Amino acid sequence: MAFQVGSNAQYLLAKALQEVGLKISDIQIVASTPSGARDAFIQDKADAWVGGDPLLAVVENTTQIRILRNAARINTLGGFYIGRRQFVTQNPGLVRVFLEEAQKVGEFAEKNPTVIANDLAPELKLNVSIVEKVVRRSHYRLRRITPAIIAQQQSVADFYFEQKAIPRKIDIRQAILPTLQYQAFTPENIK
Repeated sequence: MAFQVGSNAQYLLAKALQEVGLKISDIQIVASTPSGARDAFIQDKADAWVGGDPLLAVVENTTQIRILRNAARINTLGGFYIGRRQFVTQNPGLVRVFLEEAQKVGEFAEKNPTVIANDLAPELKLNVSIVEKVVRRSHYRLRRITPAIIAQQQSVADFYFEQKAIPRKIDIRQAILPTLQYQAFTPENIK
């Protein structure tokens, strides 16, 4: 199994294996970068590959593959905008404007995947149809920080500590602001 150790691919793989009663230690690992893992799979140096877009979309377009499991119903939270605590707490108005604009861009991207693909394809040096596939299966709108998201992030951090991908246990609440501070800069249209 080819994947990047310490990445979201490792997390997805471990959770998918757990569903069928297996552990990562039950498989042979081909550790590599995302593109190296893809190449190992394509070149028959690994029987399976765990990876994501845009690499997956390119492989789907060029190679006969069978997707064994996607990330549906596995806690893959996506990305976060991160700011220094002092900056965020001292500039809630500026942070709100940034988040409002990011939300508008996300809404536009979800409503106009062809436009976004045409804009991104030259930058990514990929075919427009591949980029459009990636854009159509991506989510761009923002979500509020909720207790459920905090708990999910803690479970991800705990997983990486248990897998020895990070050297010490992390309490993510140390990075979280009080609810009232989030309310000060989170736009109403972010659900």
